[in-house]
Amino acid sequence: MKKTNPKKKSKTEKLNKKVSFAAFVLSMAFIAMIWIVYSLFSNWKNALYIPGIPDLSNQPEVLQNYIQEMHSAALEDPGSDRSVGRLGMVFHANFFYEEAEQCYLRAVQLNHTEWRWLYNMALISEELGDVQSTMVNLKKVVEMNPAIGQAWFRLGTACLKQNAYEDALYAFQTVLAKEPFTVSATSNIPLSNKGAFPLKAYASLNIGRTEFEQGKHDEARRTLTALITSHPTFGSAYRLLGQVFLALGDQDKADYYVLRAGDFESYIPPPDAIYDDLILYSRKPDFLIKQFQIAVRSQNTDWAFALNRLLMECKPESKDIVTELLKFSVDLQQKEAVAAYGDRFSKLFRSDENRLLEMTRFLILREEYDPALLLIKQIRAVNPGSVGAHLEYVSILRNRKEYEKAEAYCNNLITTVPHNPYIKIGLARVLIEQGKYNEAAEQLSLAAKINPGIDA
Repeated sequence: MKKTNPKKKSKTEKLNKKVSFAAFVLSMAFIAMIWIVYSLFSNWKNALYIPGIPDLSNQPEVLQNYIQEMHSAALEDPGSDRSVGRLGMVFHANFFYEEAEQCYLRAVQLNHTEWRWLYNMALISEELGDVQSTMVNLKKVVEMNPAIGQAWFRLGTACLKQNAYEDALYAFQTVLAKEPFTVSATSNIPLSNKGAFPLKAYASLNIGRTEFEQGKHDEARRTLTALITSHPTFGSAYRLLGQVFLALGDQDKADYYVLRAGDFESYIPPPDAIYDDLILYSRKPDFLIKQFQIAVRSQNTDWAFALNRLLMECKPESKDIVTELLKFSVDLQQKEAVAAYGDRFSKLFRSDENRLLEMTRFLILREEYDPALLLIKQIRAVNPGSVGAHLEYVSILRNRKEYEKAEAYCNNLITTVPHNPYIKIGLARVLIEQGKYNEAAEQLSLAAKINPGIDA
């Protein structure tokens, strides 16, 4: 029997192991190469479904940059329904409906189980007045997730527009049977899930409206009477109840309820956190300020703050919008926003003395003295002789009870402008608050001599 050389056998085994390992490495490399090629091809194929960037030449720079950034992000992960759907929300919230719809359709193809993209498609159809498409998409949504009260409510509203009264009633009654459905944001800003009134109150209102449209006036009366009992400041319910009593032939009650409706806010849209999530993808100041105003009217302060912060990022250029936002921020006591909008206001109205003075007076009335002082400083730079600016400065000193400083400032002004009656009246007010009535009367008398018809 032939003996095997142990050393030779060992070398052969080692060689075989090396060959096997090399084959394994090559096969893994080949698989990895196939995977990379497949991934690149798959990404390229998926990217073909993503619409291009629309013409943004007339859009603000903030919006241009935002859409380009989000478009690039979607192209990096074109096989994800979340990535493509979020790009759809960006297009949607900035009124590029065609591109938004393309993204939503692709997102649905990528994930058949996500109802949100269908819901957003329904919002576009609703906005464009396409009731049939709205109903088709919302029916799919409630089939996928029957718990979404917002979808049932919008479906009922669409049915009501089509005079499909029984379907509308079923949808609204379904809302009443559901627990409130809350959603989490797809962005990094928390949603409020809150409105002026609960969604169920709006469902009851529309049940009353449906009954009224059907000619069931007694049923509508009972529905709406119960609604205003539970929500006594719901102005829309009073207004509709007035119409019901008019149809019932009771003119006195009709007039009463219509009159009562005027005591409360006019119609405020129902709460919809799914729609609120969409709003956060907008960079259009005029749209955002509309939503901000709704939040303020709804007394939804946290949501108003969130929208105001988003508006600050958008850096609106409209003078009217900045003016309104500054006033809202003052009323909401948002110091950061007051400073930001105050700075923007001063730049937009840098040489408009009247508008600067008007805002200065508004700020002083609300005891926002620091931003008011900045505007006064700006007015003086534009017009050093602005009596209005000087007198508003005196008002601030007086309000802060810095009487000696205010008195000295007025006396110095009188030396410079001796024949201006308003400065003397300003000094008189300072003197009165110090109890120096005789000196104040003297200043008022001098002012009357300069301008006999002046109102002190």
